[in-house]
Amino acid sequence: MKAVKANKEYTVTEENRASYVAQGFDILDDKGKVIQNGKGKTVDYGEYEKLKAAHEKLMEAHEKLRADYEALSAENEKLKAENRSIERPDTEGKGKASKKAGE
Repeated sequence: MKAVKANKEYTVTEENRASYVAQGFDILDDKGKVIQNGKGKTVDYGEYEKLKAAHEKLMEAHEKLRADYEALSAENEKLKAENRSIERPDTEGKGKASKKAGE
């Protein structure tokens, strides 16, 4: 495992991992994947505002899609009901004499 913060990188063990996390180091596995974030991380306010605006835009799109989905689901149920109510021609028994088994 490695502890990484800015341009510092240390090899750590399970025993001293917690102390590095407390100092703000991220803990990475041997493949470089972050397995634990360090304490005290902050996000730049400009980045926060940009992400907030993007989130609001996505939520608006989500609500529009949800409304469209509900309208289409209702229309689909209506069409299914209409389809069930259409009488289908009876094709069984036409032109055939029905016989029971053994006759």
